[in-house]
Amino acid sequence: MAVLVIGTPKGGAGKSTTSLLIGTALAKRGAKVQIIDTDKNGDLLGWYGQGKKPILVTGNVRDEDFIPVLDRAAAANDLVIVDLAGAATTVMSRSILRADLVLIPMQPGALDAKHAARMVALVQQEEQVIRAHIPFRIVMTRTSDSVPTKATRRMVEQMQAKGLPFLATQVNQREPFRSLFELNCSLYDLDPKQFGTLPQAIDNAERLADEVTAVLTTIAKTRTAA
Repeated sequence: MAVLVIGTPKGGAGKSTTSLLIGTALAKRGAKVQIIDTDKNGDLLGWYGQGKKPILVTGNVRDEDFIPVLDRAAAANDLVIVDLAGAATTVMSRSILRADLVLIPMQPGALDAKHAARMVALVQQEEQVIRAHIPFRIVMTRTSDSVPTKATRRMVEQMQAKGLPFLATQVNQREPFRSLFELNCSLYDLDPKQFGTLPQAIDNAERLADEVTAVLTTIAKTRTAA
C-alpha cells in the first residue's frame, strides 16, 4: 500500500541498512514488506539470497519496467521500500514521483549534508513537475548511541534553522547493524550472547520503524481528508 523511498546521491550513507532495519522490524510485527533494490551493487539482493528471510527483496529491474514492477509490489504488500542507488538516475526520479514518503539518510558531516541537500532539491524539482507536495524526512545515520557528537548537534541545529523535516530517531552506529550483511540475517536472528548490545539495537530499529509508520499514517490521513 505505502511506498517508502530511501535515497541520497551519495553512496555509503546507510540507505541499505536503514531499508533493512525498517523492513524487518515491520515484518516482525506481521506486515508484508517488499524491498526493491535498485543499486547495481545489489547488497540487499545478496543479503536476501542467503537463507530464509522475513521480507521479499527484488532487483535487477530495467528502467522501462520499474513503474509496473513498483505498482505491482505496492498492490501486493503493506509496505514497499525502494532502496535507491547512490546516484541521480531515471529510477530515482520515477521513485520520488511514486513515493508516499522519501527518507534521506545522512551521516553527520559536511559531505553527507551537501548530498542530502541535493536530494532535497531533487524532491522539490519533482514537486514542480506534478504540482503537488512530496513528503520527505532526513534521517541521521551512524551516530553515537550515547552522547551526540558536535557534528551531530551541528547538523540537527542546521536542519532546524532551515526548517527541514527530520526524524527524531537516529540510526546509531552499532555492531549488530554492521553484522547484518556479514551474516546475512536480520537483527532478530542474531545471537544475544555474541552481541551484548543487541537489545539496544533492536530498540533503535523498532523506534525507527515506529516513527516512519507514524509519519506514513499522518500522510495518509491528510490525503484522505483532502
